[in-house]
Amino acid sequence: MLRRASRTAQHVALFRALETVRRGPRLFTDPYAAAALGPRYRLVAGLARLPGAGARIERYIDTRFPGGPRASAVVRTRLIDDRLGAALA
Repeated sequence: MLRRASRTAQHVALFRALETVRRGPRLFTDPYAAAALGPRYRLVAGLARLPGAGARIERYIDTRFPGGPRASAVVRTRLIDDRLGAALA
């Protein structure tokens, strides 16, 4: 049986990869997120590195998928990182 990541897992990895390549302030960096992507999403994450493209891609995702799944995944990641860091300290 062929095993591949769920669409939800791919989307979260894409959102993490987009945050990682964001220009200017970002909530976190995840050097492994892009490696977890399939070819199409890896291309999107690569294109987001181009000047102005990352913001456009984020805007497209945010308008295409209402309810804020991208922002929610990014904020949850930061919250979990902060809580884990505090617990380890």
